Amino acid sequence: MPWLLALAIPIALLIDRWFGEPPAAVHPVVGMGRFLALFGDRLCAMSAKAAFLGGALAWTIGLLLAALTAWAIEHTIIAGLEPWLGGWRLGAAALLLGLALKPMLAWRISERTQLTVFGQYAALRYDTQPVRNADRSIGGVAFGKTFTGAYAPTLFVSVYGGQEKEVDEAFPHLGHTPAGVRLGGQVRLGGGYSAFGSL
Repeated sequence: MPWLLALAIPIALLIDRWFGEPPAAVHPVVGMGRFLALFGDRLCAMSAKAAFLGGALAWTIGLLLAALTAWAIEHTIIAGLEPWLGGWRLGAAALLLGLALKPMLAWRISERTQLTVFGQYAALRYDTQPVRNADRSIGGVAFGKTFTGAYAPTLFVSVYGGQEKEVDEAFPHLGHTPAGVRLGGQVRLGGGYSAFGSL
C-alpha cells in the first residue's frame, strides 16, 4: 500500500523531531549492537580472514532477523486495521507504522557504522503496452561498517522486499513480489582509488 508508506514516513520524521530517540532499552539500533556484541570476543580471537567472514555472517543474520521483525510488525498492523478501507483505519495504521519506523531512521550510528531504511514507490505505465502497467513498492534496510586498518575495509549488507501489482487484473502473471539480499565490500587502494564488489 504505497499511500500507507507515504503517510508513515513523515509521521516518523515528526515523531523524531518532537520526541527524539526512544530509550536504549527498546531502541532497535541498540538491540542490533547488543546482538553483534555477542560475537565480538570470539571474532577477535580468530584470524583476520576468519573474523571478517564470521562478522559478515553475524551481520547478515542480524539484518535478516531485523527485517523479519519489521515484516511481522507491518503485516500485523495491516491485517488488524485493514487500512485499505480508509478513514480512521488508514490514519491509525500510518501512525503505528510511523512509531515502528521512527527508531530505524538513525542514519549514522557512529563514525564507522551506518544503518539505513529505504523505500520506493513507482507507478509503471507503458503507453504502447498498457497490459504491463503496474504499481511497484519496495522497502528495505541496509547496514554498513567501516573497519580500521591499512585498507579501511567497508562491509555492507541490505535486505529488501516489495510488491509489483498489476493494474489490469486480467493479467495476474505480470505481477510479482521481489525480495533479496545484497552483500558487498570496499577497500581503499591508495592514491584516491578503491576497489569494491557485491553480490
